[in-house]
Amino acid sequence: MFDVAGALDLEAFGANVACLHPVIEQIRPFPGLAATLHQLRLLLAGSYLWQPGAARFLQDPLTFRCLPQIHGAAGTRSATS
Repeated sequence: MFDVAGALDLEAFGANVACLHPVIEQIRPFPGLAATLHQLRLLLAGSYLWQPGAARFLQDPLTFRCLPQIHGAAGTRSATS
């Protein structure tokens, strides 16, 4: 449930999806983080946020930038949690 809410927040805010980049999983190889990143990318598949040049804020709130790490550490990985 938390990942769904996070994905909806990212979409509604027009957030920068760089915080979901797959290279994060390689740099920080934690299972919870990898699962959360994967889930958030699935939930946002087809979103306008992935399009180059999509309108977004210059800097997202810290809450959005840390969302994958917090959800991953808390074990809130599934869309139905």
